[in-house]
Amino acid sequence: MKITSIVLCTSLFLGCDLLADGTIDKTCDDSKTCGAISDGGVVFVEQSDTSGDWRVSLRNGFGEEIEYFEGQGSNVGGVVYEESQETVYLSEGQNIRVLQKDGTPKITDVSPFPDATLGTSGGVIFGSERWVMAVNAELETDVFSDNGAASVIPGFTSLLQSANLATDINDSAVAILAVNQSNNPSILEMNSKSEIDVIFEKFDASDIRAKDAFLMNGEYATCAQETGATFLVSELVAGIVTPDRYPLINLGDIVSCEYDPSTDQVVLFSAENGVGFMDATGEVVRTLSPTEGYHIVNGSIW
Repeated sequence: MKITSIVLCTSLFLGCDLLADGTIDKTCDDSKTCGAISDGGVVFVEQSDTSGDWRVSLRNGFGEEIEYFEGQGSNVGGVVYEESQETVYLSEGQNIRVLQKDGTPKITDVSPFPDATLGTSGGVIFGSERWVMAVNAELETDVFSDNGAASVIPGFTSLLQSANLATDINDSAVAILAVNQSNNPSILEMNSKSEIDVIFEKFDASDIRAKDAFLMNGEYATCAQETGATFLVSELVAGIVTPDRYPLINLGDIVSCEYDPSTDQVVLFSAENGVGFMDATGEVVRTLSPTEGYHIVNGSIW
């Protein structure tokens, strides 16, 4: 999650050290952001309000669009950007689209994936009720679980970084938010051998506070769809339903949420009202508007 030093250090007043050979010794001393939203950025996929067109917007830490991709298809899902590969991965219909400037071909004939999370070894990880699969920019895949038409993870909602994710998924696990038929959410962890551990089973009486989940300061947290309020799962287990953070403005209809450790902000992706960056006090310090004529379907940070 880094913007290059060249971008951040256009002036010595930004707190960067310029060495004699013209290289940058440090990035920025203002929370490593130099006034940016983060030391990385966000990526989100939008759907046209009037057609089947979709649009992926890649933004840097200042909120500036540095790349975009367009296409057609009504069933868009998870989207993620892998900075080291300069590659966007998008779930669309029966495909995973690998989006690069050079037009790398898409991966075809796989089940649609509602969500994705960054991997730690040069690729990304997608998940659904049937699959957990890693893919890289060379289109190499590693399927952790596939049981035909059977549901491996009933009630799968989203995939997130686990509290014990190591440098390589092959010796670690990813976390999964799942909701049962009675609308009780649970947090599971799955390793590359398809072994599942239940970390928090039915941690809430309903799923109204669990539209999505993320890892925040080493703890699992969730966000509510209607408000964007965030809750610590450990507190929900104890019956404490007071939000850890509650946005002071109404973003409404949250489709995805993540936590940015570089800014200590919860990033809320709203279908109609864009991207909001909420600090620990609940103040939404910045917002990014969706493209005119589009609404956001999913988003993530990088």
